[in-house]
Amino acid sequence: ALVALQRGKILTPRIELMFEGINRRSFEFTFVMIPKSASEAQIIRQIVNAFKENMIPDVATEEFGGSTNVREVNIPNVYDIKYMYRGQENQHLNKISTSFLTNMNVQYGGDRYTAFEPDGTGSPPPQRTTLSLTFQEIDLVYRDKVKEGF
Repeated sequence: ALVALQRGKILTPRIELMFEGINRRSFEFTFVMIPKSASEAQIIRQIVNAFKENMIPDVATEEFGGSTNVREVNIPNVYDIKYMYRGQENQHLNKISTSFLTNMNVQYGGDRYTAFEPDGTGSPPPQRTTLSLTFQEIDLVYRDKVKEGF
């Protein structure tokens, strides 16, 4: 410190960085669904269950090496997401390559839970369902893919 004062100069701390690659991109979508009828409430329930079911792997039932007691799973379903406008892909929004659903959050009700009258199941469907989905691309996106709109 004394030498730095005498010279009128100090050493600056340098941070050396090394490029080690890129991460896979992820995308988040949030949907607020408010049914206007019992049939719409049933459709919302089916949508939530479809995402739940398709984000989870299932147990592989195939035999491996003569043994059926192998703990293997099949990969979960993948999604090809496109931003659409009037039946066509919107060219102003970035493309998303094939993705896995990595996280799903369901919130029933708004600030407070409110439900309709019980339906055919004997349970009351919520008046509002917020579905938050996080997708992660399988492929890494490089500059050439960005030029293609990804």
